[in-house]
Amino acid sequence: MNNVIGVDGGGTKCDAVLMDETGTVLGWGRGGPTHGLYVGRDVPIQSMRDAVIGATGGSPMRVARVAGVGLLARLHEWLEQPLEADQFVPCGEQDLGFATALTTHGILVLSGTGSFAYGRTEDGHSRHEGGNGPIIADEGSAYHIGILGIRAAFRAGYSESRRTSLVEAVPRGMGVKDLREVFRLLYIDRIGRTQVASVAQFVDEEAEKGDRVAADMLRRAAGELGELVVEVVHELKMEDADCAMVATGSVAQGSRIFWETLSETALGAAPKLRPIQPKVRPVIGACLLALRDLGVEWDQALLERIVETQEPFVAKLGNGNSHADVALSATQ
Repeated sequence: MNNVIGVDGGGTKCDAVLMDETGTVLGWGRGGPTHGLYVGRDVPIQSMRDAVIGATGGSPMRVARVAGVGLLARLHEWLEQPLEADQFVPCGEQDLGFATALTTHGILVLSGTGSFAYGRTEDGHSRHEGGNGPIIADEGSAYHIGILGIRAAFRAGYSESRRTSLVEAVPRGMGVKDLREVFRLLYIDRIGRTQVASVAQFVDEEAEKGDRVAADMLRRAAGELGELVVEVVHELKMEDADCAMVATGSVAQGSRIFWETLSETALGAAPKLRPIQPKVRPVIGACLLALRDLGVEWDQALLERIVETQEPFVAKLGNGNSHADVALSATQ
């Protein structure tokens, strides 16, 4: 039976998944970030290496296809194990995202460590907005939400209307005792965007518990990214398009309040859009693209098989924001 490997790297982590042609997930590995702009030239290679070795268990292996974002054709040079692939299938982030919803076009909304809004029509016209990094914007990203959450925590004492449980949640999320230590992390230790982005999860948790300020931060971030979605819709003349609007990234796929707010904004411009929060992560989209290149037909039964067999790995990985390497394979 043929096996494939999917690889997906981002600002926080790199995931790799080993899958057979029936859609059975056999292994899942995780490494660190792959955005060289933020972590230097060598870290992305090490991150990808850690992820693939984790997925395969470090065993010599031949696979039919390797698909994903990055210089995958050089993968064999970076690994500490023999890995042969019949063919490498290069993909873009957008392709991975659409594939998680078993489609190739529509609207794609990324909100992970970074963010962007992207549209692709059925005849291939496309539009990309956002994705300019944390200094310029990254509106609606986990980083953006993290910054908003930290600001709200520090402003909680200004007035009664600003009181929020984020005063406790933000330090807890950053692994310190109080806001004084958060201040030190930001201004003295100068932590990076990944650590700030990790706060988004705690903002979402407090919002779900009923904290009004935290919920407002999520809605504000979703509204800003939603504005880009509306612009993409107008630029591509997709106001009447009956197609999927696909969430990708930890925030877009994981936050109910964020996604509902963004969807409301988008549907105001294009009422026939079908908002979808896929049950699989972008790395699974890479596997799906590899399988399609191998001749495997995409259908709901295939996706259900993937969802079923990924569960032990997803449970082990947790929320997906860990920086620790994870190695999970069928050989363990």
